[in-house]
Amino acid sequence: MRTINQYSTAIFCAVFALCASIDGGPGSSQVSQEYWLQQAETKLLNRRARQGSREHQKRAKNVIIFIGDGMGPAVVTATRIYRGQKEKRDNDQDSLFWEEFPHGGLVKTHSLNQHVTDSGASATAIFYGRKVNSRTLGVDGTVRQNDCSAVDNGKIESIASMALKNGMSVGFVTTTLVTDATPAALFAHTAQRGIESDFDAQKFKLTGCVDIAKQLVDYYPGNQFKVILGGGSRKMMPNYTENNPEESELIGERLDGRNLVEDWKSGSGRRSVVWNRDELLDTDYNKTDFLMGMFAPKRFPYELDAALKNKTNYPTLSEMTEAAIKVLQKNPNGFLLLVEGALIDSALHANYAKFAVTETL
Repeated sequence: MRTINQYSTAIFCAVFALCASIDGGPGSSQVSQEYWLQQAETKLLNRRARQGSREHQKRAKNVIIFIGDGMGPAVVTATRIYRGQKEKRDNDQDSLFWEEFPHGGLVKTHSLNQHVTDSGASATAIFYGRKVNSRTLGVDGTVRQNDCSAVDNGKIESIASMALKNGMSVGFVTTTLVTDATPAALFAHTAQRGIESDFDAQKFKLTGCVDIAKQLVDYYPGNQFKVILGGGSRKMMPNYTENNPEESELIGERLDGRNLVEDWKSGSGRRSVVWNRDELLDTDYNKTDFLMGMFAPKRFPYELDAALKNKTNYPTLSEMTEAAIKVLQKNPNGFLLLVEGALIDSALHANYAKFAVTETL
């Protein structure tokens, strides 16, 4: 029940939105790690009993988790209407691709301590199966925001760690920073999602929390990931080094002097680092078992920005996904891949409606 089984391909779509929050108080039973596992097992067993035996069905070999950050029902509706207008079709009964999936569902998205979640707690709920406190990652409900001293005792196991234990390969692609809350939830354990670099730790005036970029390169399970594609090179580079040949005027922000991209590249196995779309498309997959792409100092530009400014050095989400699969599918035991379209949420925060629906498409 708590292991990952492999044979065909399973695809999951998760959606969650970010808003201002209202404090709440979790019941004491909900703080424990076992509470949420028992809840999930009970619901799954009840659902299986209603469906009847399906032992003849194959079990999934590969798992791909698609997340449209901010893609709630209102955004989906607006996107469906926008696409119809754009294609000059007067039919509100048209469906977006994922609306044709045979199974779907809704989830209660609150965090453990707030009615409206943040992406750190919601991503942890997706990857760990537990409700946790807002702005924490990879820890149980005993860990409150900014309580770095409680992290070690509150660590929990993610789906990425389970996949690795089952001999699978793991990777992720995102259009935001690779240290941002959603991808970071796959591998990081922290009481403050904002500590993406050691500079951030100083900014938050917190000690004892290992920054997320360092956890990605130095700590399990992140240091076992075979694909890391996204933005956020400034979190990985020292503050005196040009952090991207494509954006030479920008420098890194790390205070420890480490170049985590080079440190990652020096690891075992055949590793490739790419900095732009052309380098990604030219990757020799026969010579690449580990792939890192640092395509922006921060997040990617919006799709409309990229089109207007002709920023062709950024790969598309589909191009990154295809590249990731080419690396990960070499493993006969299967793979786990996270694909995040992160800029829907960014556009919604800025109240850019057209940008949000364009990112959704």
